[in-house]
Amino acid sequence: MGSDHWMRPGERFTVVADDTSSPVDEAFEVVVFGEGISVWVSGANAAAVFDADGNEAECGHQRPIEALRAWTENARLAMEHVADKSPQVRALTRQNYEHMHQMLLAAEVEEDRP
Repeated sequence: MGSDHWMRPGERFTVVADDTSSPVDEAFEVVVFGEGISVWVSGANAAAVFDADGNEAECGHQRPIEALRAWTENARLAMEHVADKSPQVRALTRQNYEHMHQMLLAAEVEEDRP
C-alpha cells in the first residue's frame, strides 16, 4: 500500500518503517525524478511519514487540488475500461472513483473557505 505526501521547497520529512518482516541491507530505496521523490520501504509492513515538527503527515498531505482533480477524472475513466471485467473489478473501480470524488469534493469545500 502506498501513500502520497507533497512537500514544499525546503520542507523536510522523516520516513520511519515499522517492524521489518525480515532483515534487509537497505531499509529504503529512494528514487529522485523530475520534481518528485519516491521512497520505497523494503522488508517492512508499513511506514509512517513525519514533518519537521514530529507530527505524522497523513496520506495526501498538502496534495494540490489540481492533482486530485486529475486523479478523480482518471478514476472515472477507469470505470469505462472495466465495463467488461468481473463484478469484483467493477465494484473496486467504482469504490476507488467514489473515494476520489469524495476527497475532491472535500478539498473544493476547503478551497472555497476564506
